[in-house]
Amino acid sequence: MSFRIVHSKCRLANVIYISFLGEIPCFWYYKKPHLWTVALEGGPRRVNHAAVAIGDRIFSFGGYCSGETVDPDQSIDIHMLDTSEFLSYLFERLPYQRYGHTVCAYRGRAYLWGGRNDDYGASSILHEFDPVLLRWRIVPVEGRVPPSRDGHSAVVVGDRMYLFGGFEEDLQRFSQETYVFDFLTNRWSELNTSGQPPLWRDFHTAVAIDSKMYIFGGRSDHTGQFHSTRDMYDERLKALDLRTGEWSDPICSGIGPTGRRSHSAWTYGGKMYIFGGYLGTQNMHYDDLFSFDPSTNHWEKIKTSGQMPSARRRQCTVVVDSRVFLFGGTMWVDVLLQLLFSPFVSLTSFCKNIFVAIWFVPRKIGFMWWQSLKSC
Repeated sequence: MSFRIVHSKCRLANVIYISFLGEIPCFWYYKKPHLWTVALEGGPRRVNHAAVAIGDRIFSFGGYCSGETVDPDQSIDIHMLDTSEFLSYLFERLPYQRYGHTVCAYRGRAYLWGGRNDDYGASSILHEFDPVLLRWRIVPVEGRVPPSRDGHSAVVVGDRMYLFGGFEEDLQRFSQETYVFDFLTNRWSELNTSGQPPLWRDFHTAVAIDSKMYIFGGRSDHTGQFHSTRDMYDERLKALDLRTGEWSDPICSGIGPTGRRSHSAWTYGGKMYIFGGYLGTQNMHYDDLFSFDPSTNHWEKIKTSGQMPSARRRQCTVVVDSRVFLFGGTMWVDVLLQLLFSPFVSLTSFCKNIFVAIWFVPRKIGFMWWQSLKSC
């Protein structure tokens, strides 16, 4: 069985799936009694993969595993998890292998954009995957195509896909621009916005709730748009009104997450949820969970118990029904614990191959707990 990594999220009905690095646990989060559950063993070791839910199936695209030898000419791998029967499949390939890309669902198909390969660099080609015919195709596009990049975010609202941020390959800079792809006309355009946009950044998250896109986290730089060794992590939440193109800074209450990158974000019941991530300035990985209610601009740190997922970054989350599935990711491990030269290892070194899920209680505040289950 196999899954792959990045920081992406997928939602199937009321369940969110999150993927891990390697043959690792897959966690899912049922939005019923706020319960994290370990349900499925096996899966690919991956980070920086991307995943999307179409119907009751989760499709995972690309990613990599530290220490793994990858042929740069190899096509991207795709794995599918049937959440009704917990069976996985490997499909035919077309785009080259990559990481740091995004995948969005639109009208029953998956759209992959961006990402990079260490030999071929970043991509600006839009690929479409048909989960019924199991076929790829390159989407012919017009307009102002975003420069090749990785570490960006993408959300679909109506018939449009909104892309923000990332690290542009040609100029070797962080981005703070917003691009729009119209699925009806196959045309790209840069969105003219007003207000103060988020700082230049990559590996942030974006979610859409009603007519707004919310940007949180990511890695910026004290020098501005160009990368140096002076990383900066912004903990301010930014909102883009997709009707007017205006950026705003919600005045928030409650306890919110610290700045971080490579975390996961998803929506459920009109709220945004943030899990995990990494703060490079303190070399810290997180396993915390927060919710944000845009109707009140209130942050809440959610209490959990049971067998929680390990602290991590670069995992994937997918919502399916009332569950959030988490899979993949990586974290810092003390060299004394692993006897390896690389500080990043598969979580299988100290975690069983499992899926974990939290069960939400819709419109009701409650505790979340973790529970281990046997393999399905």
